[in-house]
Amino acid sequence: MTSDRSAAPSGAGEAPEAPSPWIALLDLEPNMEGGFYRQTFASSTAVDTGPTSSDPRPRPLLTTIYYLLTASSPVGHLHRNRSDITHFHHHGGPAHYTLVSPDGELLEVVVGAAWRSGEVV
Repeated sequence: MTSDRSAAPSGAGEAPEAPSPWIALLDLEPNMEGGFYRQTFASSTAVDTGPTSSDPRPRPLLTTIYYLLTASSPVGHLHRNRSDITHFHHHGGPAHYTLVSPDGELLEVVVGAAWRSGEVV
């Protein structure tokens, strides 16, 4: 996933980018896949991930997170989700998602506020 609100890296003599106020406001921390996040809910009900999972430990049935991409961390790296996810666009520029189905079909989705242009919230 990438954000269109990324800025070019600072050049010589330019002030470094100020951290996004959202990071402090939402108490976010760096995400290993890029961007920043904080888990806001984890269900007390767990599900078995099955014997073929790379991590066989039970997982919460549902979790929710805040996730933020910034100019200094504008990309969320390709990763596999082992459960269903729902994303809501709350603020900022559009994010481009590349989705790969289990049978290899590619789908591009742009999450953003410009629904008349085909973005989805």
